[in-house]
Amino acid sequence: MSTPPKDPANYTVDALDTALELVNIIAEAPGHGVTELARRCGQTKARTFRLLWTLEQRGVISRAGQDATYRLGHAALIWGAAAATQHDLVRVAQPLLKALGEETGETTKLRIRDGLDCLTVAKWEPDRELRCHSLVGRRHALQEQPGLVLLAHAEADIQRQVLGSLPPAAARDLAQTLDRIREQGFNVTRSEFDGTRESISIAAPVFDQTGMIAASVAVAAPASRMDEARQTVVAAALGKAVRHLSTALGHRHRF
Repeated sequence: MSTPPKDPANYTVDALDTALELVNIIAEAPGHGVTELARRCGQTKARTFRLLWTLEQRGVISRAGQDATYRLGHAALIWGAAAATQHDLVRVAQPLLKALGEETGETTKLRIRDGLDCLTVAKWEPDRELRCHSLVGRRHALQEQPGLVLLAHAEADIQRQVLGSLPPAAARDLAQTLDRIREQGFNVTRSEFDGTRESISIAAPVFDQTGMIAASVAVAAPASRMDEARQTVVAAALGKAVRHLSTALGHRHRF
């Protein structure tokens, strides 16, 4: 069938849909057992265990430890490597993430919008003891700090959905933040990265050939290495990187 079905729900295979949901849960939060995984996907423990067993036999997940917790298996690694080479955005972005990371000496991340979520799809980390670690496959809501650049440049209906889900005062504050991000061209956020120390992240948008936002690139570093002067330097390097990546995706810049 070359065209989408009129009623997609009638074509969904429930067992496969639930199994893929389990894989996504394990990818985002490894180390849980059957009970927690069953709770998260809304299934019985018996059905969840059968699905996990099947996925384990195929190498998609692996079970370890006396508590029988689950993580991604070798097949998922193969899929991830294949996806990185087949997905044009990731394939094009990887060398730019590396170059930006080496120039700044800090962790770099590539994120895309997936529905109303922000999803990390690629990263580069420096070989230094104190650094910000990143996890490919990690999700955040668009209104959370990692997703703000994506939300600021998203289509109007996406912004309306997110703003409409918030209390009026919070929606007004967020709308002002999005205006500031669009005007400034990048966003600086501060958060905790290892439970004891703060990180500072600078993110900027990447645009495709249609002029729509395709992704965001962020540079994250321990706050101890990111005073205001350093932020200015990193923001300039980031601006050049996202411009190059946008050009590689076919975007025509306005001068």
